[in-house]
Amino acid sequence: MRHWWILLLPGLAGSLPAAEQTRAFTENERRHLVQRLGEAGLEQESIAALRLEERLLYPRALEMNLHHRDASKFYESFRTEKVRRQLADFLVEYGTLLAEAEQREGVPPEIIGAILMIESRLGKNRGKWPVTDLLLSLQLMALPEVVEANVSRAVEKAAERGETLSEEEARRKVARRAERRGNWSRSELLSLLRQFDSAEWHSLRGSWAGALGNCQFIPTSRENYAVDGDGDGRIDLAGMPDAIHSVAHYLARHGWGRKPQAKVIRSYNHSDAYVEAVLELAQAVKS
Repeated sequence: MRHWWILLLPGLAGSLPAAEQTRAFTENERRHLVQRLGEAGLEQESIAALRLEERLLYPRALEMNLHHRDASKFYESFRTEKVRRQLADFLVEYGTLLAEAEQREGVPPEIIGAILMIESRLGKNRGKWPVTDLLLSLQLMALPEVVEANVSRAVEKAAERGETLSEEEARRKVARRAERRGNWSRSELLSLLRQFDSAEWHSLRGSWAGALGNCQFIPTSRENYAVDGDGDGRIDLAGMPDAIHSVAHYLARHGWGRKPQAKVIRSYNHSDAYVEAVLELAQAVKS
């Protein structure tokens, strides 16, 4: 167990595709998951339906969730003329839907479109991580062996940013983030299980952070803010009608038209670089 977690450190973890960094949960890990989920109020029948003996652990996801920091350079790829043309074409193609969303929620089409572009390249990159397995994996972040295996990585990441971090400081920092992120992932998993039938739990795909669909809603955002945009009686965020209306509804519920635009967009992603990229792209296609 202890040696296996060394895969989380630089080298192996950074060089292999996510699909190759998997294994079954050990018996001790399954017991840990059953205990955590039971403490959260999940019925034993639902825990059994998760089929933990068939689920896979994704160590790369643990590393990414423990050490990820939003990189401003990521958003540079959305400042190209090609991206602006693609978004402009999208605004024309889905003009009717976007106009309906604006009329209902007050959010301009170019803002909705810019968010969809940055979140999923207008639906072309929704993520391929098995979301149920991923959220189960993240429940293990606070285990002592996982924290210890990530101390060196935290020191290295700090050095890359020009910061000095002792091993003890790194250990405390990793442990705090692991505890917070582990609790967060449990809430997200419970939300996911409430929204989908057990038959769907094992086929859902999304981002390394557990976000779903064209608009990349985490499960709790989907549960609280997603809407049926085309009136077919179901919510499908992989379809543009529901994704477009859900983005508009999310922003409206967070104060669009009442609060500064940047503050509302930041509620979607807590990154100043993200907010700047959305507003800049929206302004570019509007102009």
